Amino acid sequence: MNKSTAILEFTLAGMGLLFLLLGYLIKYKKKMNLIAGYDPTQIADKDGLANWMGGVTIVMGSILMLSALALHYFPGHQTFIMNTFIASILIGCVTMVVGSYRYKAK
Repeated sequence: MNKSTAILEFTLAGMGLLFLLLGYLIKYKKKMNLIAGYDPTQIADKDGLANWMGGVTIVMGSILMLSALALHYFPGHQTFIMNTFIASILIGCVTMVVGSYRYKAK
């Protein structure tokens, strides 16, 4: 394993742990202030929003962790793994934003 791959693995794993922690705090501890742009006056279902945003953040953290593991065990497929990772995170972000509209006050 070369040095740049090891740095990438540790970076992805660290980000994955951070996302998992943030997802846990949002979903289970209802730390709504961790959601960017959160305005309590515009939300109809705060618990639903916390469950949605926290759940998607946990999934994205899991994808980060899996990407780090995939890079460790399949270093020859770095480009494919990173492209898949980037696509997954972009899809997760869009899913998070679009899904959050369900919880806005009418």
